[in-house]
Amino acid sequence: MKTTRIHRYLTLYFLLLAPLSFSQPIIPHKITFGNLKLNIKPDARKVIADNVKRLTRNEHYFQSIVKRADIFFPIVEEKFREVGTPEDIKYLCLQESELYAGQVQ
Repeated sequence: MKTTRIHRYLTLYFLLLAPLSFSQPIIPHKITFGNLKLNIKPDARKVIADNVKRLTRNEHYFQSIVKRADIFFPIVEEKFREVGTPEDIKYLCLQESELYAGQVQ
């Protein structure tokens, strides 16, 4: 199965919701993301789980992502609330740039 952007977004979504003990999160069959209700097919769940394993393999890299999220998510969340954007969309920012200030997509 081809990895799509939604797989990458969901990977980060589940990854950052997992406890920091690096236990592997359970990928559910259904979730609500933003204002969307998503059914996650078994092959997509496998892709997401594989991506989570890959991203957590290097603890230093993963912790650097978590630290940037801790810094920038409160700012993003406040701005999203001001304009009525669902807060779950903040994970798109993380996926697209890893929250590096000069990153351009």
